[in-house]
Amino acid sequence: MQDFFKAFVTLFVIVDPIGTALVFLALTKSLSAATAKSVALRASLIAVSVLLFFALAGSWLLQQVGITVPAFRVAGGILLFVTAYRMVMSGESAESHPVTEMRAHDLAVFPLAIPLLAGPGCMTATILISQRMSEQGTFMVAIAAILAVQAVALGCLLLATALIKRLNQSLLNVLERLFGVLLAALAVQFIADGLRLLFT
Repeated sequence: MQDFFKAFVTLFVIVDPIGTALVFLALTKSLSAATAKSVALRASLIAVSVLLFFALAGSWLLQQVGITVPAFRVAGGILLFVTAYRMVMSGESAESHPVTEMRAHDLAVFPLAIPLLAGPGCMTATILISQRMSEQGTFMVAIAAILAVQAVALGCLLLATALIKRLNQSLLNVLERLFGVLLAALAVQFIADGLRLLFT
């Protein structure tokens, strides 16, 4: 139980389900409730699949393609920053490139599943936790922690879906810009952490 708690807390802090739900709220404001719910479910399923893959074969994959975790983190941060920029400069993104029902599934893949629900930091933590617990013979505890955190994250996304229709458009526009700034800061942190590890 102690191993599960440690793994759960570590992954929960990195995934930040509440923060991700707030970003989800801003990104899906133009979608119907049913579509937003579908996006949340799809994003969660993709995130779980990615993390389970990294738990089983993450170290091997990165070694085979010659990618270091810090480089992976920098790449994720850059992509995340692009999304944040579009959220803040809504005249260029929200109005010119609105999230339509057809584009919703793309949104589930990026940026929701990757890098928010299953970003470089979470992938790295998954690899480390899985390796440690495999050595202790408690690998399934790591799997349980991954599933539990993603279940909580899905719950937060679904609550955001229920909340979005109760907010007026002006408030949603303000929230989109606010969360865009926060997302940009998170992206910069990803890049800074990755660069620090690359050059140390």
